[in-house]
Amino acid sequence: MLKLRRLPTDPEPLLKKLDALEKLVGAGQMEPYLAVVVAEWFRITWERTGHFSPPPGDEYAKQIREMYLDKELVAIMRAQADGPWAIGIEQARGEAATAYVVDGLAALYSESSPVPEPATDAEDSVMTEPLFPEHKWDVAISYAGEDEAIVEPIARRLKLAGLRVFYARWDELQSYLWGKDLVVELPRIYGEEAAYCIVFVSEAYARSMWTRMELRNSLARALENDEYVKPIRLDDTKLPGLSPTVSYLDARPGHLYSDPSRLIPLMLDAIRYRGQFVPKPAVPKANSPDLSIEEYFGVVLPAMLRWEGEAATNVGGTVLFDVTGADAGVWLIRLCPPEATVKRITANDDINALQLPRHLEITITPTEMANMLAGKFDARKALIEGNVEIKGDLALLKEVGTIFQRRMPSPA
Repeated sequence: MLKLRRLPTDPEPLLKKLDALEKLVGAGQMEPYLAVVVAEWFRITWERTGHFSPPPGDEYAKQIREMYLDKELVAIMRAQADGPWAIGIEQARGEAATAYVVDGLAALYSESSPVPEPATDAEDSVMTEPLFPEHKWDVAISYAGEDEAIVEPIARRLKLAGLRVFYARWDELQSYLWGKDLVVELPRIYGEEAAYCIVFVSEAYARSMWTRMELRNSLARALENDEYVKPIRLDDTKLPGLSPTVSYLDARPGHLYSDPSRLIPLMLDAIRYRGQFVPKPAVPKANSPDLSIEEYFGVVLPAMLRWEGEAATNVGGTVLFDVTGADAGVWLIRLCPPEATVKRITANDDINALQLPRHLEITITPTEMANMLAGKFDARKALIEGNVEIKGDLALLKEVGTIFQRRMPSPA
């Protein structure tokens, strides 16, 4: 027989509530652990307000969540009755994180018009000493002129990060090459003077006489250093002479590394660390409710979307969360029939093919995402500092916020 705890300070109205709960349990009309939760909620509510009237559903859900996140209170409740306490705690952690994300999205919506400019290229970490002093160039870029619109911003970012970049179309390099015999000079640059050669593979690249010469000299150099050639795929073209087993970065339209903000950090790491594996620091975890970013997108959010069911699928849009930093991850939330889903995007996925016409992209640093999960997110500060960037259908921010919330029933 359940015996709920009673304190010397409990008022008469609360004692009557406790008696009623014990009778419900004795009659088999309520689970013992649920009676314990309701009893403790009654006690907390009476101490705060002097009555037992349930608040609106969202506020009640928040109060129950806070009870499950209070370790001392959970220990007291567990001592009174057996029950699925671990499940309740995990559920509360997930609900707390989701509530904080909802608040963060709402703040982003209110602060994002106009959206501040994202961080500038110059804010990349800059190297002040030559990375490869034994070479004239840290990287030589080999590309077709038709691909200049894609390649030039990447070359510029590498230069701003402090690399010595040979990119033939820049004015200072045009003056350097002026009057030189390119049949002699280019083989020297691509075959001897650069530490690495970055090749942007495309149909136009395969057609060009000059790029074929650059590739031929780069491959000859690769006989001494088999990681000298670093290929990046812009389309499905296969280059004669380049082994099909060499690892590419896939920058085809719609793929993960078609976004320079994700491609550049990976390129810089590969060059700075000379192809050696350097473990990345762990992605920050929220201090409260102590959920990692992976746990939130992999476990909590899918569960919330299943709970919302039709409300989630009726949105008819997609939201891309791009958590940057140490390649923390990219997740695509599809809010459409037959069911709402969360997919971790990999380098092989075509994002364009997965997203819907109504689409929103949120790029955010791991630290700010952890702040959001912990309820410590300052949207205005994050936007101004360039730690979060939003583009696409901003109206989706409001709709996503409403369907992310889990509703709980009020107490009887």
